[in-house]
Amino acid sequence: MFALGQDRPFAAGRPNVRFTPKADICALSRRSACQGKIPATGQGKGSCQINLITMRLAIFRMNLTIPMALAIICLGSSPAFPQQSASPAPAYMGTVRTCEGCHGSGGDSSGPSTPRLNGQKAEYIIDRLQDFLDSTKEAPRASYMVHAVKNIPDTGKAEIAQYFANQVPTEANTASQESSGQHIFEIGYPAVNIPACQSCHGSRGEGRGAVPRLAGQHAVYLRNQLWTFSLRLRQNNVMHANVMRMSSGQIDALVTYLANN
Repeated sequence: MFALGQDRPFAAGRPNVRFTPKADICALSRRSACQGKIPATGQGKGSCQINLITMRLAIFRMNLTIPMALAIICLGSSPAFPQQSASPAPAYMGTVRTCEGCHGSGGDSSGPSTPRLNGQKAEYIIDRLQDFLDSTKEAPRASYMVHAVKNIPDTGKAEIAQYFANQVPTEANTASQESSGQHIFEIGYPAVNIPACQSCHGSRGEGRGAVPRLAGQHAVYLRNQLWTFSLRLRQNNVMHANVMRMSSGQIDALVTYLANN
């Protein structure tokens, strides 16, 4: 093997060619060949070396530019990490735009009583859309959503949920952290059956699966939801038990700790 910048012969009767570090594609071609991205002519280390020599000779003879050569090397290779589209299927783009009319571009709503969907857990969004189909489970103010989701098929719900889940989430406002709210979130008050919120919602309020993200949500929305759970206006047996013993002051403190207006 030759060092970068060293003269090296390619074939009998041809002059030596100097490859500068900028033009040298040795490392890239070696990686592609040895990972099976270039068709092998044989087996084992020898065939890998043959591929390298064959490719370099072909590039030299065709007088390819470096970008063209790199394109040939990378042709047909798969990306290191799978790329996930941030957009839903075209059939549901109109529905997404309707959602964004209230929930804001990418789900980052500006209305304090309209929940942020950006970065929300897809499983939770799907579950909520399903819940809206049964108006008896929801507070009266959710009547618009009850009608809005009627004609969205299950595949559409999944596409829409994943679109919003893929958006960059809003973080909690660290400048307004509230110590008693942090205590409720991280530790709770077990003596009076108020559990630590993080045990279900994650250590940073990021959510888990069908358990929603709370961090960075609007304060007004969070407060409204905690009260609707406490008053049993929104059906959720787990949350009924968790908040029924929380005082108004404790709810406000928890909201202040989690929210970002």
